[in-house]
Amino acid sequence: MEETRRHERVRVDRQVHVHSASGIEIEARMVDLSVGGAGLVYGAAAEVGTLLELSFSLAIRGELRPFSIKGVVRYSHLSTDGYRFGIQFLELTREDLQALLTFVLQTKVIRR
Repeated sequence: MEETRRHERVRVDRQVHVHSASGIEIEARMVDLSVGGAGLVYGAAAEVGTLLELSFSLAIRGELRPFSIKGVVRYSHLSTDGYRFGIQFLELTREDLQALLTFVLQTKVIRR
């Protein structure tokens, strides 16, 4: 089955602080990123439909930029390095959207 995505994603490897509406806070590893969402890996599964807030930083044009973005878990499954779950971003500001797009484009260029 061929996968279709609305947004181009890039591989990343960075820590992300995850906060749930129920008060649970964890540190997970972000493994891919697009303007529409992120792929995370953690030691336990995430329930599909769970609302989360992700806090992380990205180097954009040589400067570290912090993000705090709300999202929803769209899938969760066991993978070789832990549970992988996909987050769809919700309510992005124009500034966050532009910064994410810049990061994706600069990362894509660097890795060619």
